[in-house]
Amino acid sequence: MLQILGALVLGSYTVAFRVAAVFTLPITAMINATLPRLIAQQRQEAFSRTYNRMLKIGLGYGAFASIVLVTTAPQLTVIFGADYVRAVNYLETLAAWPILFALRSCIAASLTATGKQRTRTFIEVAAFILALSLNLILLPSMGASAAIVTLLITETAMAGGMTVAKRY
Repeated sequence: MLQILGALVLGSYTVAFRVAAVFTLPITAMINATLPRLIAQQRQEAFSRTYNRMLKIGLGYGAFASIVLVTTAPQLTVIFGADYVRAVNYLETLAAWPILFALRSCIAASLTATGKQRTRTFIEVAAFILALSLNLILLPSMGASAAIVTLLITETAMAGGMTVAKRY
């Protein structure tokens, strides 16, 4: 991205991405805390209750985080200066990420807990290849927005692929 778009564009994107990434940390923490319980319950009726609670909390928090990101995005120029006006738009676009991240992460945890780690890994590697390809194709024409679009597409694709894998 640095080579294709330059440091000025990358700086604004990086600020927005890191702010959004901070809002995904509680989701990761919740899943890390819940995963051992899911593994222990993998063949019990309690698995569904635990998984559904984790999913509802994750999606609820993701929605809350998305609202916070959209409403606070204009403050980036106050904090970092007028040179970061692009970061406001990037952060507003990235606001959808916590919801998708929560969805994909919860489904991924259920695959791990039910012994489908290889399938999960295969889907994640395929998504990495998709992200790399989309970025190489889209960055020159779309700029840093391409990285955000790519992130949202790959999160959605992983969630979809993992949902299918979870059912079979």
